[in-house]
Amino acid sequence: MKEFTADNLTRLKELFTNLCFAGEFIEGKFGANQLNPFDLLNSTAIPTLRMLLVQTRKAKQEMEELDEWSMNTSQTAKKSRLEVWADFINLTIGYRLDQEAKAATRAEKMKKARELDARIAAETDKGKTLDDLKKEREALGV
Repeated sequence: MKEFTADNLTRLKELFTNLCFAGEFIEGKFGANQLNPFDLLNSTAIPTLRMLLVQTRKAKQEMEELDEWSMNTSQTAKKSRLEVWADFINLTIGYRLDQEAKAATRAEKMKKARELDARIAAETDKGKTLDDLKKEREALGV
């Protein structure tokens, strides 16, 4: 899986800010609703984001099939807007997946720490084994 980098986060923040201040929104599934950048970032499920990304890229691809000589100003603006939305949605998916992975890692560390705490409590009078358990607990950094 590709890593979500600090540069990706910076670009996501930039696009989010620009889209929010421009009052932009994107049509939801089958044009049933309008989603703003905040909705996409915070409350839209990843499968829905993936579907929106496919939908946006498809619309952008259709615009790219037109020759640039016959495209009017509004079509050129729409193509540019679709590129921005596709980039934003793609980065949002990466961000959300990264956040889920980090949360899972934290939860796993906390579970392991609780297990080690229980073992430490059970092994308080066994000397060296206790030291080993404490060192392992400290190595988790929790």
